[in-house]
Amino acid sequence: MDLSFSFENARYAFGKADRVTVEGIPYRVHVETEVGVVFTRDDTTALSAQFSHADLARLGSLGRIRVERDYFDREAARKRQLKSHVSTSALIGRPMRRLTKKDAYCQAALELHHEKLMGFTDTSIAANTQLLVGRVFLRGALSKNVTREGRPGARKAFGMLYSWLSASRLSKDPGPIRVILRDVIAQNVPLVTGRKLLGEPVVRPRLSSVRSIARTEGIHPKTLRNVLRAAGLLPHQDEGDAVERIIVDYDRARGLIDAAKHAVPASQVPDILNASRPLVAALIELEILTRIHDHDGLKSKVGKAIDGRSIQKVQTFLKDKIPSVAEAPEGLACLSNSAERARARLKVILELLFAGHLHRVVRLAGQTGFGAILVDPEEIKRVLESPPPGLSEEVYYAFA
Repeated sequence: MDLSFSFENARYAFGKADRVTVEGIPYRVHVETEVGVVFTRDDTTALSAQFSHADLARLGSLGRIRVERDYFDREAARKRQLKSHVSTSALIGRPMRRLTKKDAYCQAALELHHEKLMGFTDTSIAANTQLLVGRVFLRGALSKNVTREGRPGARKAFGMLYSWLSASRLSKDPGPIRVILRDVIAQNVPLVTGRKLLGEPVVRPRLSSVRSIARTEGIHPKTLRNVLRAAGLLPHQDEGDAVERIIVDYDRARGLIDAAKHAVPASQVPDILNASRPLVAALIELEILTRIHDHDGLKSKVGKAIDGRSIQKVQTFLKDKIPSVAEAPEGLACLSNSAERARARLKVILELLFAGHLHRVVRLAGQTGFGAILVDPEEIKRVLESPPPGLSEEVYYAFA
């Protein structure tokens, strides 16, 4: 019986309700084309990413894609919640050993298949059983050695073996042991992004110190420590612990860091956009400006801040979509005066503006932000008398 599968010319058939995890990042399907698939990240960033069918086939062959069918389907989610689940971290004794052993053999089999040393056929598996068992035993022995004394450095844990494999010039190819040792170190030892580990640069370390992460992400170490502590991602340590001694799971903290490093205090947004506080509040209500607290881990003071990326989008819209003039045309007024003259809420006017339904809009040269925007109150009245489709109910009942 042949269990092998060819990924050439293969295409994934994703459903709209599927959750697709690519290289550890969860996505939901946005649109599929002849070229590839556009995904939206299943987190607060809602960033989009496009993968060609060829890239998906390649990543699938490397085991870097996981598909959870009907994950976002309401009925399927209800049935999932009715089932009893046990976290793998809660397993003890024989069930935990059985799961760990199965995972080790599956990982070793995938490695040997990738190295073209073993195929997924009964004959090939039987012929390479000793090689498979040896690979599992070696990885287990190395992992026990590195975790025996907490989390020591790679050189201290493996001594001469590490020195030999990290040498720049070797008379012979050491074989797969270098790949195995590198993977064991990457899973158990704190690393720094960009530094070389056994001849290859570290791209996405699993563990790292707060100081190393702060340097990589461009955020102050103490700010990062406070954010991670607020989200419950730091181990129980004293407040005075140096940031270089605090080790965190980089993968778990990555999405949190990405949101936190773009945080802008809400009190600064009116000055940045040259807008009144009611106008900023209306932008938040319209979700044109987004708060950081949409991230589940941030409910603290940091979470109440505004996402700086949404501020940049607003500034880009005002600059690129609204023409600049030297003098104010007749009949146009600022947003607050136009709201009074048109007898419309500021939120309604902003919704019409960002939806592209107002055409008599200019931006005064020499001024910044919303203080430079002029609109036509009479045009607002005409639009609200017969609102276009696709707007909120508040717009349709503005003149009711």
